[in-house]
This record gives sequence, C-alpha cells and structure tokens, in this order.
Amino acid sequence: LRHVNEVGASGELAKGSKVFSGVKATKADGTRRLFDLGDGVVVNIHPLSEADALYRAGGKVHIDEVKRTASALANKLRKKPGQLNNLKEWRSLGPDREVMIVVESEFKWTNLLGDPDVFEVLLLKHEIPLKIGGTVFDVSEMAAFHSKIVAKHRERVVLGGMTHRAFMELPQMATIESAAKFVGYP
Repeated sequence: LRHVNEVGASGELAKGSKVFSGVKATKADGTRRLFDLGDGVVVNIHPLSEADALYRAGGKVHIDEVKRTASALANKLRKKPGQLNNLKEWRSLGPDREVMIVVESEFKWTNLLGDPDVFEVLLLKHEIPLKIGGTVFDVSEMAAFHSKIVAKHRERVVLGGMTHRAFMELPQMATIESAAKFVGYP
C-alpha cells in the first residue's frame, strides 16, 4: 500500500516505531496477535479482524483503513459496515489511539458521495477522519464540506434539472481543491 510507504517516509513516526501493513488480529490457532510497535508499546487490534496500517506517531497508536479508490472504500463499507463500528470501538479503548479512513487516490473521489448511507450515515456518524489523496478532513471539516456540496447539488440538480451523475462528473468536482472552490468551502 502506498499509504504505508508514505507513513514510513513521512518523518512523523515515533522514534523506533514500526509500521505494520495488512495485519490480522488472530493467529491460525485463534489466539490474538500482539504487535510490538517499539519502545515497549505492544497492542492488539481487537475488535478489528484486520488493519491496513498500524503504527505509532504523535504519541498515539494509529490504525488506518486504506483503500486505493473512493469506489473501493464505498464498496467495502456497504459490504462490511461493521468495520467502522470496530474502528470506533478500538479507538475508544484508550486516549492514545487514533483511527482514520484513507483513500489513496482522488480519482473519482465523488463516488464516495454517491451513496448517502456510506458517507452520511457511516462516516459522519462514526466520527472517523477521512483522508482523500493529500487532503485530510476531521469530522467537522468533512461535515461542513459535505454540507456545501449538498447545497450546490440542490441548486444544480433539484432546482436546475441536472442529473446527479452529471453533477458529480462536472470538471469542477474532479479534485478536492476544485470542488472546494466550486461549492464555496470553507
């Protein structure tokens, strides 16, 4: 995963920390795995069954759910919505834990917005930060950006007669930066 390489090269890792990629919570015999992140920090990832990226940075242990594209993330969350519950629960097990959803590419990032159940119900409800390409949104930023998109969508689709698909495929919606300008965010 490109994200794991970026984390390793970012300089944000805690000194001596290791980055684990694609780890499973249990061994073949069903016992829980423990991961030594360095400097005596050992964690398990339960209640998650797997973690795409596990590392220490900024005094916290991080688990990131990573997908290459917005479509891949939307599909995963439709099939396994419990993953967000598990991320939220794992984060709640200690003040030194952080989680994030990472979409490596901005390509067709609006596919994430095409299904309100995925974006509004799952991501916003679970209060998990989102990184798309190089842009990181905390939950309040994500909600504010989404609100601006919904308003512009209403203007163009509901009142203006444009189709939903045509709106999402507008050149102004191609990148996070151009979409932010288009919808007036922030």
